[in-house]
Amino acid sequence: MDLSELELEKSREEARAAYLTMKSSKASMHDRGLFFKTMLAKGLWINQSTLASGIGESITQVSRCLKASRIPAAVVQAFGNRRLSDRVVTLIGEISEQIGEPKLIENAERLEIRNDVSVRELLSALFLGSHVDDPSNGDARLVAYRNEPYVRLYAADHMGLRKNLRTIEKHLRLIMKLQKVTPAS
Repeated sequence: MDLSELELEKSREEARAAYLTMKSSKASMHDRGLFFKTMLAKGLWINQSTLASGIGESITQVSRCLKASRIPAAVVQAFGNRRLSDRVVTLIGEISEQIGEPKLIENAERLEIRNDVSVRELLSALFLGSHVDDPSNGDARLVAYRNEPYVRLYAADHMGLRKNLRTIEKHLRLIMKLQKVTPAS
C-alpha cells in the first residue's frame, strides 16, 4: 500500500468508529444520512453500496438515511425531539413533491417546534400550510402521550393559569367524575 492508500484506510477506520458511536447513541436517520453524505463527498467510498459494506450497514438502511438527510432542516426542527420513521420520511418526500420544497419549508418555519401535536397533525399542517391548534390564540390544549403517565397543558396565558391552578384542578376533577357517571356520547 502506498501512502495515499494508507491514509484512505485510516480515514475509513475513523469513519467506521464514528458511525458505530452514532449508531450506539441512536442518532436519527437524518443525522446518519448527513454523515453518509459527508463520507461520500469526501470520497472515502465511491457509492452507497461500497459505503454500506465499508461501515457494516445494509444498503437499504444507507439509502433510507440518505433520503432522510435531504429533508430540510426547518422540517426536521418542526418535529422537535421525535425520531422520523421511514414512513414519515416517505410522507414528507411526497408532500415536498406535491407542494414543492420552498412551500414545505415555509410551512415548517411557520410551525416552528411542535412537540405538543401528533405526527399526523404536523404532516397535515406541513401539507396544508395551516396552523395546528395553537394555544397562542388564547386557547389551551391538553395533550397525553402514550409513554407518559401524565397530561400536558399547553396555553398561551400560562401565568394566568398558574394563578387559578386550584380552581382548574377542581373543574377537571368534576369533569372526570361526570364522565364516569355519564356515558360518553
